[in-house]
Amino acid sequence: VAYAILKPALFDKIKLKSQAAKALWTLLGIIFFFHINLIAFLLFRSQSLHQFIQMGTEILMHLTTPVNGPLIPKIGRVAFFVLPMLVLETFRFVTNELKFRIPIHWFFRGIFYFVIMFLTITFGMGGSHEFIYFQF
Repeated sequence: VAYAILKPALFDKIKLKSQAAKALWTLLGIIFFFHINLIAFLLFRSQSLHQFIQMGTEILMHLTTPVNGPLIPKIGRVAFFVLPMLVLETFRFVTNELKFRIPIHWFFRGIFYFVIMFLTITFGMGGSHEFIYFQF
């Protein structure tokens, strides 16, 4: 909804001439709408406006997660999973290949996908807790 409202009102009115400026403006737009989505996720997760403000303040001011302590050590864990995906997406962008397929021998591609799956299962989120959608 924010994209449909804000893009014509804000992002389409600015006309840029250079390719670098257009690329930077596109990147800023992606970052902006990504954060709008994060705010929507936080609103969805919170049970009241007070909890929304409290969770938002905790995220912005203390850089901790409520369950597991400091956030800074978790950045390495997130990078562990995000960097392979960023490499693949960069490869897709550079080669203009729309299919998500690595152009190597099928055996090595299978090993690569197996390693990614194994790492996700082994080092992924441990434990579980109940999450009920639409608990309002």
